[in-house]
Amino acid sequence: MQPDCEPDTATEAHNVVPAGESPPLAPPEANTPTASATRRNQRLRQLKQRMNQARQLNQQAVQSEGQHLGSNGVAESQRVTAVPEQAVDAVRRAEAQAATAERQRFHVNDYHNPQGQHRNYERSLRSLPSAHRGNVGVDVPLSTTTTTYDPLETAVDHPERERLGAQRLANELQRRIEKRQKRDRKRKEKEDNAPDDEDVGYINKRNKHFNEKIKRNYEQHTAEIRQNLERGTAL
Repeated sequence: MQPDCEPDTATEAHNVVPAGESPPLAPPEANTPTASATRRNQRLRQLKQRMNQARQLNQQAVQSEGQHLGSNGVAESQRVTAVPEQAVDAVRRAEAQAATAERQRFHVNDYHNPQGQHRNYERSLRSLPSAHRGNVGVDVPLSTTTTTYDPLETAVDHPERERLGAQRLANELQRRIEKRQKRDRKRKEKEDNAPDDEDVGYINKRNKHFNEKIKRNYEQHTAEIRQNLERGTAL
């Protein structure tokens, strides 16, 4: 029985198919029942090997195509999503810059001062021409009706009225400039004459000016709180 097994081992070694190659078909043998069964087994084995090889090649092709499409798809999706994100970020930064500029526009002078606002309002009223005050100056038609608003009476197309209005505006601007210069001059004199041992509660001149404004408007309301903080008895 030993000589009969050796041809089968040689046949198995001969039928090993290298990777990447299709197994060859078995050569025809004698038409016997054993030979027919052997041929059928060999063909079946060869078909299975071809199927496995085709399946592996298909998987490799699918993976390669998926990687190719995936890289392009990811890049395209990133590009498409990056454009609106950049636009949103730009709008957000612009809004933040506008809000910051609006807050810093009146940063130093932005405090609640109803008394000063009322004084400015009364001063503006006094600067307007009025018949009973006698400061009209020229023959300008004034309102003679008792209505609250009359477009024909309050029109600004009169040349002399426009000239007087421009002059009042120039005088008001000049008054504000002189007042600011006077205030700055007094502040400078006060700083020059200030003692060296003065209690410093500011970091620069701008902060000192702001603290003085806060003190003028809220000193009487925060005196007790400040004293409690200095004594260490605040809640």
